[in-house]
Amino acid sequence: MANNQFSSSGYSPSGATDYRKVPDPAQEFLQIVDTLETQIDGGMRIPFINKVLLDRDELLETIDQLRVSIPDDMHEAGSLLRSREELLEAAQEEADRIRLQAREEAMARLSEMDQVKAAQTLAHDLIAQAEQEAARRRRDADTYALEVLHRLEQNLADNLSTVRGGMRSLQNALRNGNHPDDDNEAP
Repeated sequence: MANNQFSSSGYSPSGATDYRKVPDPAQEFLQIVDTLETQIDGGMRIPFINKVLLDRDELLETIDQLRVSIPDDMHEAGSLLRSREELLEAAQEEADRIRLQAREEAMARLSEMDQVKAAQTLAHDLIAQAEQEAARRRRDADTYALEVLHRLEQNLADNLSTVRGGMRSLQNALRNGNHPDDDNEAP
């Protein structure tokens, strides 16, 4: 019964996680959860009281691995924000370059006094086009960054839900003196 709460996260009743259904950032985390479960399953059972003895150091090392695996998603979010800033900066540089090129082209075309007005109009049009292109690129970069952050938020929420479910299951097992897989065994 306890295994059913993990079915949407790729957890299978056999105890093995189907990593093809899990996004890449969550694989390492779920592998560590599988290691934790294997350690519990491999612990020495104490007869008649339905308890398990575990290697404290091994269990603490696995918990440390869990702690270390979570910040990777946070680093990824920071990296995405930096990438967004780089895209915005590149768009602004491109707009500045186009603006400068437009001015240079406009100045090069001025050979006579009556062409000045036409050149100014052309320069203004090119500048307006460059600013519109820069604004479009900024919108596209913001949209992309927002989509990636939404996906990252969902992955983090899913991982947090899986961790909390595992913790509840283990706490209940420890409180009740049994292991979640013991529910499936005959008395």
